[in-house]
Amino acid sequence: MLPAFPRMPLNPSYFSRLAVATLLTWTLAACGGGGSGSGDVGTPGTPAPAPSPAPAPSPLPVPAPAPTPIASTGSYREASVGIPVGPLTYLNSLGSEGFTPVRTWQVNSRGVMADAFMLAKDSARPDARLQFRVVQRPAPEAMLALLNAQGAAGFAYKTVSRYVRDDIGDSSGVFFVADLSRRATYGYETLPAGSPIAKEAFLSQLNAQGARGFRFSGFYGFVSPPGAHLYSKASDSSATYAYTFEAGEFANDADMLQRLNAQGATGLLYRGRFAVDDARTFVQVYEKSSLQAGALEYRVETPRQAPAGSLSPLAFVTATVGQANDMGAQGFFYLAQAEGPLVFSSVYVKNAVVGGLPAWDLPLR
Repeated sequence: MLPAFPRMPLNPSYFSRLAVATLLTWTLAACGGGGSGSGDVGTPGTPAPAPSPAPAPSPLPVPAPAPTPIASTGSYREASVGIPVGPLTYLNSLGSEGFTPVRTWQVNSRGVMADAFMLAKDSARPDARLQFRVVQRPAPEAMLALLNAQGAAGFAYKTVSRYVRDDIGDSSGVFFVADLSRRATYGYETLPAGSPIAKEAFLSQLNAQGARGFRFSGFYGFVSPPGAHLYSKASDSSATYAYTFEAGEFANDADMLQRLNAQGATGLLYRGRFAVDDARTFVQVYEKSSLQAGALEYRVETPRQAPAGSLSPLAFVTATVGQANDMGAQGFFYLAQAEGPLVFSSVYVKNAVVGGLPAWDLPLR
């Protein structure tokens, strides 16, 4: 028989304290208040790890460098073609090596009139293969149609020749060249040149044509209407052209060089001296191709003289070609003969848009 325990009197405050302790224990357990599980009620839990730092931002991509002009050098040859050695055979043999005419003279060689040419080859275009053609010169009103017909066949207008004849020797007149490696075709347009044209009208005309991709080819009197500006466009070029004028004649070679290089620093190609307004006012014309990358550099060189005592009319041509080869080896290509009352030198340019030959498709002046 179990022993009797004395009956304890019931104390309401006892049950209240018990209920509170029980409730607190359940609450701590539900909230993880047991800490590490050691049984010590109220021990703080392990703090959460600190968040990882945000990754460093990726470096910005390095911008691509601006395209640089093609580094190229030039080599030059001369050719004299006239009656009775007028056929194009010799010129075409040079063309097959990549040489194209950049300057021409009419000379009298031993009583025979001839066209003498200086031809250039650009090292940046080793694949160039040139073919030449001479077509009988038509009446002025038919000249533009002839240029476009030949242009559609891939032949660009170069000059009017009196003495170069075709390969069978029975035609002379308009001289054309095709670059067989390009397969380009050419379109031509003429616009009135006035007598002469007003300065602002000329600049507006140049820029309107240039925006359409038609490059200024020069002033010519053999097309209709008499005295017109000729413009040309190559089918394989996306270039557009912008033009600007500079007033005033060049005072001397040093002044010309300084002014050309100031314009060349902004990529402007010198295109020559033209009369405007009253025919006694002249402007220097500059051209900017949309494809030009970088600055142009100019050299103004006194023409090399023929050897003392030389009687050959071609000696001057030979001396000029020799000078052009010296300049070409330095990357300067023949551009033009300076025009004006106080300058008589040859102008060379470096870093032009099409290798080193800025006037590749332009007529000879």
